[in-house]
Amino acid sequence: MFHYWKGQGKPPAIVGCSLVAASARDDTIDWQPHGTYGKGFSGSIKRDAWLVPLESYQHLSNPVSLERARELEPDLRAIRDSLEAQVGATYFPFAFSNKRPLRAAQGYLQKLPAAVVDLVPELREAVAFLELGISPTSREQLLGDEVDPSATYREGAVKQISVNAYERSGAARAACIAHYGTTCVVCGFDFGEVYGSIGSGFIHVHHLVDLALGGGPTEIDGVRDLRPVCPNCHAMLHTSKPARSISWLQDHVEEIRPSSL
Repeated sequence: MFHYWKGQGKPPAIVGCSLVAASARDDTIDWQPHGTYGKGFSGSIKRDAWLVPLESYQHLSNPVSLERARELEPDLRAIRDSLEAQVGATYFPFAFSNKRPLRAAQGYLQKLPAAVVDLVPELREAVAFLELGISPTSREQLLGDEVDPSATYREGAVKQISVNAYERSGAARAACIAHYGTTCVVCGFDFGEVYGSIGSGFIHVHHLVDLALGGGPTEIDGVRDLRPVCPNCHAMLHTSKPARSISWLQDHVEEIRPSSL
C-alpha cells in the first residue's frame, strides 16, 4: 500500500509504503466529500467502509512527486492502455486529460499496478526493502566504501562523504539480497544468527567489478554484478587495487582456517 501526501505547503507526492497486515474488515468512517460530487453535501458523513490494517511503514528517501509522474505520463498512459486491453475498464492511480496536466485519481493512488511500480525506481526500491524486512536504519549502517543507497539503478556518480565514494544503488542491492540472501558468501557469517533481531537483514554487498576503476555512471544488475559479504570480508576484498576476487578470498579463508581453530 502506497501513501500519497498532499497539503501543508509540501508538493503532492507518494511519500511511503506499508504492508497489508490482515484482511479488510467492515467498519464505518467519517467521510468528508469534496470535489464536484461533494458539492451536494455539508460536513462529514458516517459511511460504511472497509478498513485494512497496515504495518511496517517505510518512508521513501526520494518521494515521487506529482511533477515526476507528469514527466512519466507517456509511459503511464501506455500502462493504462495495456491494462484496459487485457481486462477492460479499470481503476488507475492517475487521471489523464488532453486539456490539463496529469493528476492523481482521487482515492486510487495508493493502489499501484505492478507495472507502475516497475517503472519508477524509487517505488521499486522501497517495495524490495519492505518485502525483505530491511529497515531504513539497517541500510544506513555502512562502512568506508559504502554510502547511502541511491534511488535508482544508476551507479558511479561521485558523492562526497568522509572521502569521495561511488554511489551504491539501493534497488540493485535489494535484488542481490533477494537472490543470494544475507549470509556472507566468503565466510558464511550471518548477522541475524549472531545478533538476533538487531542484526537481521544486515549485510554489505560487494561489486564484482570495482566501480572506482570505471569512467563514470554505469547500469548494473544486482544478481549478476553484486554479492553479499560481511563487513570484515568486504574490507579484506578491498585491501588491494583493484579489489581481490571473491573466489581468491574464499580460497584464502579456507586455507588458513584449519590452523586457526
